[in-house]
Amino acid sequence: MKFEHSTRVPHGHAELLQLIILEKAHLDRARSFLAENYDLQFELTEKMAEKGHQKIYATGTDNLLLVGIGEPSYPHEAVRRAVASGVSFANDYGFKNLFIYASHPPEDGAGQFVTAMVEAASLANYQFLAYKSEPHNNSLEVVQLYSRTSEDSLYMARGERIARATNIARDLVNEPLITLTAEEIAKRCEQYGEEFGFDVEVFNKARIKALKMGGLLAVNSGSIDPPTFTVMEWKPEGAQNETPVVLVGKGVGYDTGGLSLKPTANSMDMMKCDMAGAAAVIGAIVGVSAL
Repeated sequence: MKFEHSTRVPHGHAELLQLIILEKAHLDRARSFLAENYDLQFELTEKMAEKGHQKIYATGTDNLLLVGIGEPSYPHEAVRRAVASGVSFANDYGFKNLFIYASHPPEDGAGQFVTAMVEAASLANYQFLAYKSEPHNNSLEVVQLYSRTSEDSLYMARGERIARATNIARDLVNEPLITLTAEEIAKRCEQYGEEFGFDVEVFNKARIKALKMGGLLAVNSGSIDPPTFTVMEWKPEGAQNETPVVLVGKGVGYDTGGLSLKPTANSMDMMKCDMAGAAAVIGAIVGVSAL
């Protein structure tokens, strides 16, 4: 999916959905924007800006999706959720293009809102189709964000990088153990290190034994695959902290321990997610180095 910065409102495109995010405190801004750019046959009321309100309007040349966020305590998160809703709607109904306008004033942390919207759109559009025999790809191809300044393209890029890091972690969690062994996790860490510019050191079984890492060896004794221990380091120039920030993530590929102690039905089905801690750390390192 591609992101574009737009200072104009596109019209007359059948495969285009136009998402208008309405905030009660800034409803007049939305009214002015809609009056200037659309031939509306209805009045924009306060009820339409209430949290949870969502309605589609067809004007003859445009498909408008109005989403209200009310008076949120955390506007960034409310806008994120509204964008995610719009992306889901676009994919559900086969739209290829999505235009987004938010009524929040541009002078009030607009760059952060742009980052939040791009991040939300990317996360909402995520799919894991690696093992689908007949993959059904999302229809959405292009997302346009409306703003008055070209500087927002920098904040858009930031949002894409954050979402990419999150989706890398998602991909790792979604992989089955048959493909994502400890050695494969280490291999992918090395690939990410090359791509994003952080250092990676992988300990093999012999190194782990030499370091007397008994807990890791004990857990691995129940597996036919050898263990690894991966250290990732990102050392930016001009770092402000004198001591490092250390993140530790559990990377057990599949937790079979305690099978008889887990009475919940189908409790073992998701034990491949036992390496989600490691995936989260990998995503975090990718994210900070990408930014």
